[in-house]
Amino acid sequence: MIRPFSLRDGWRLHRLARRSATLQIEHHLVRQRSPLWMAVTAPLPWHGSGAATFLHLGAGAEPGFVQALKRPGRAEADILAIAPPPGESPQQDAVCLALLAHLIASAGGQGIQRLFLCLPAQDPALPLAQQSGFVAYIQETLFHLTIAPPPSAPVGGIRRQRQEDSFALQRLHSTYTPPLVQQAEGTLAANGDPATPLDLHFWWQPEHTRGYVYEGQEGITAAAFVRQGRSGHWLRLLGGAAGLEAVDHLLAQCLCDLAEAPPHPIYCALRPYQSSFGPLLRQRGFEPGPSLTRLVKHTTSFIKQPVATPARELAEATTSPFGI
Repeated sequence: MIRPFSLRDGWRLHRLARRSATLQIEHHLVRQRSPLWMAVTAPLPWHGSGAATFLHLGAGAEPGFVQALKRPGRAEADILAIAPPPGESPQQDAVCLALLAHLIASAGGQGIQRLFLCLPAQDPALPLAQQSGFVAYIQETLFHLTIAPPPSAPVGGIRRQRQEDSFALQRLHSTYTPPLVQQAEGTLAANGDPATPLDLHFWWQPEHTRGYVYEGQEGITAAAFVRQGRSGHWLRLLGGAAGLEAVDHLLAQCLCDLAEAPPHPIYCALRPYQSSFGPLLRQRGFEPGPSLTRLVKHTTSFIKQPVATPARELAEATTSPFGI
């Protein structure tokens, strides 16, 4: 039997979490909050930034749980953790598959359109995720820096991002991000869509995010975003190979900010189309680490749509010729 978490399940979830598998490594490296804490502090799952937690219980059944976190303001969620760990036995894998299927159905019923995973490339949970309908859409190389270097002198052309930068950032994102990735991440804007600051904020702790842009005579040519977390800091770089100098200046600005932050590891995940940024990170002391795989699952969600044919016309069209 699979049911939602309740407060009486606190001790059971605490024990299950000790042997759970992480399904969203970015969240784990930066935020590191226990599944119990996430469940207790989310009274309304699938709303705001609430965590949805489901437990697999029953007499003689293998206990387990799965937990997902909704992205604020987006019809998307990330699956954070699952137990028992996948890949240990067929019985445990069956429990994981049942939990994922239940979570996917629940998310679709609540209007969640996309579910995401971020796993090491050789993680044993990958085959299980693919059996559940998740599709890998991008590989990343995770760079890390143990501690930020001392701050350097400021560079001209860099300023903090502003709300009016939304259109320029959307255009920058569309220029340097492949359409397949934009479609998978829900950032592919159609003609007539309002400009949305897709890269201005992360999907959790937006109050700890700072964004910078490099603005020259041709406008904004690169951007960088730094997020401070409880156990690590995460950088995102946006730009192209033609503007490496701008990206390098932005990277220096972000590290300057983090020099005054708590001394946690700093992470930056580069995608294949960002390979030209690798030498810049290495020059700043970053070391390449494991390869990550990002996966997405598009759900089937219910929508309300008005009937095209008025009720009166529909009634006349279905009236029996015998007047019944």
